[in-house]
Amino acid sequence: MEEIIINKYNCLKELGLSEKTIAFFLEQKLSGYRYITNPKHLQSGRHIRWISLENPEAEIKINTGAIFCKMKDPDFLSEKIYLELKSYGKPPHYNSYYFSINFNSSLIFEKMTEDERIIAITMEYMNKKIN
Repeated sequence: MEEIIINKYNCLKELGLSEKTIAFFLEQKLSGYRYITNPKHLQSGRHIRWISLENPEAEIKINTGAIFCKMKDPDFLSEKIYLELKSYGKPPHYNSYYFSINFNSSLIFEKMTEDERIIAITMEYMNKKIN
């Protein structure tokens, strides 16, 4: 888990965020998530959150998230990779819809399952015991 937290910290630090903002994001917004650097590592049906980097002047914020459905066919001319996502509806109408985001201009964080978290903690413990 420590390595996962360090990866998230480093990618947020590169954005020039203050330590206070980074701590808030790590503790409140991205707890239980891992940073994704390769779109092939995303798993369909998982909840993701992202930071859009398309507008450098905009305030940096973490989107509330959506369910990852699939990676769209890449646009080879522009080398953009689009992720198809599904929003989840909220009461009273539960309207959900599909939309896409550009992987290349976003920082993507995927929610870890409980099993993945246990494995990460166990691996960290085992590595400390060996060393």
